[in-house]
Amino acid sequence: MSTADDKTLTTREAGVMLGVSLRTVQLWVEAGVLAAWKTQGGHRRVSLESVEKVLAEREVISNLKWNARQNVSPVQPVASSLKVLIAEDNEVYRDLLEFYFKNLDIPVNITFVADGFECLISLGKQLPDIIITDLHMPKISGFDMIRHLAATDAYDDVQIIALTGLTQADIDEKGGLPSRVKVFFKPFSFKQLELIVDELIKRK
Repeated sequence: MSTADDKTLTTREAGVMLGVSLRTVQLWVEAGVLAAWKTQGGHRRVSLESVEKVLAEREVISNLKWNARQNVSPVQPVASSLKVLIAEDNEVYRDLLEFYFKNLDIPVNITFVADGFECLISLGKQLPDIIITDLHMPKISGFDMIRHLAATDAYDDVQIIALTGLTQADIDEKGGLPSRVKVFFKPFSFKQLELIVDELIKRK
């Protein structure tokens, strides 16, 4: 891979070009979304080609880039609200989860995304209290994303739930999931979710 100056960016330059935070760029590099390497001096360089590919593939990135140029910050919910990030492309489960969370006794800020890539984008904008994600997602494996999040200190207080149609044997065959991740097998019972959400509400 070429390391010519016109072919690489610093992580900060990549963040400016993509319209996202430095932390988000680092997260995307670690998740394999952006190609990067370290120089002999220990400085990380990001492939310009991979940044341009992201910009071309995801219209949402272009929107974030425009927002960054306009210095528009995403609106944050009030501190007392429960922040929920749901990565699920099945409309039935999306509707069921939305109905459940919107009928809680506290304000809930729900963000829906359809794939692992958009999930990472959302995490760069706001840290949720709970992430519910399918294991089968386009662009980025749900397994890889969950393992990374569970191993990153910044997400220690985030409850991660894997919602899946796989069996436990299927999950074990793919290397399993971190012990702190709750696994809900489809079709799941909302009683399972209620126990976790009640505990999160008590913390709020």
